[in-house]
Amino acid sequence: MIKIEITEFDFDVIVETLNTIPFNSPGVYLLYDKDGSLKYVGKATDLRKRVTTHFRGSTNTSQYIWSIHRCKAFIEKKRAYRSIYELFLIDELQPPLNILSNSKEYQGQKFSLNKADPNKLNPTFCKFNIKEGRQCSKPPLSNGYCYLHGGAI
Repeated sequence: MIKIEITEFDFDVIVETLNTIPFNSPGVYLLYDKDGSLKYVGKATDLRKRVTTHFRGSTNTSQYIWSIHRCKAFIEKKRAYRSIYELFLIDELQPPLNILSNSKEYQGQKFSLNKADPNKLNPTFCKFNIKEGRQCSKPPLSNGYCYLHGGAI
């Protein structure tokens, strides 16, 4: 049997202080909402670069970025260990954004977490209206518009 323990985090930062994570630090990160609920677990060869891309809206979690407020991370230099930790944490903690992005049931569909009930999913699209009242079907960034139609963080 394998025993996996995570005793402490090397970094616990809010969005405004992401630049305190050193460059080129490999490890595992956990993204939380303002209420402290875990939303996503990931691994990176450069924690600062990877976590920053989440907050720029240029990752698979871009349509949910409005719900992310805090990042906890720990450094792990061995690639295999990073993968093991990531899989273990996803399996144990069941973060909704990992489950959503890995679910075949939801692949190819765009959903957002319901702000009133973070475990409930709602379809979400860009606010931009295309000709004849049709709505753009791309995922929105934090201001409600996709990257093509003026989306911003």
